[in-house]
Amino acid sequence: MAAHLRNRQQGRRIDLFGALGARTHKKIVIGLVVPGVSVVLPPIALTHSMHAQLSILVRLLRGSNSDEVLEFLEQELARANLVGADELDPRVAAVGRCVLNHEDVANIRKIGVLVLSGDEHRVAGGLSLIEPEGACLLGLSEGQSIAFWSESNVVCKVTLEAIV
Repeated sequence: MAAHLRNRQQGRRIDLFGALGARTHKKIVIGLVVPGVSVVLPPIALTHSMHAQLSILVRLLRGSNSDEVLEFLEQELARANLVGADELDPRVAAVGRCVLNHEDVANIRKIGVLVLSGDEHRVAGGLSLIEPEGACLLGLSEGQSIAFWSESNVVCKVTLEAIV
């Protein structure tokens, strides 16, 4: 993946090049991947503990069917603002928190609990972080959005409406 990264006050600017638009995973290609187009990702926050857990999870699951999502999670881990557990704003999507989100193309609102891989069947409404939607929501604050390509080559946007 060819990308140039530089920090920005309101997030990180990523200039994407090459054939990245051809990469797919089940439902979506994570991130707004238009070759040669500059994208500003929203700032995100994670706790140190959550960062450590997710870093281990990504390493353990390498080579699975979720490689594109894992690659996206690695990028999110690299750019996340790390805070202590008591400092994480209650309006930030985190593991164990129930989120209300809106997907713009289908114009649907969903409620789910962000969970680690394997817990999605143990928690009612579990939304795994290795599924595209869960990965996109992780670390977003209420009102923030992230865009991605759907499998039908449509740009979609997921917005975190609230932590409920």
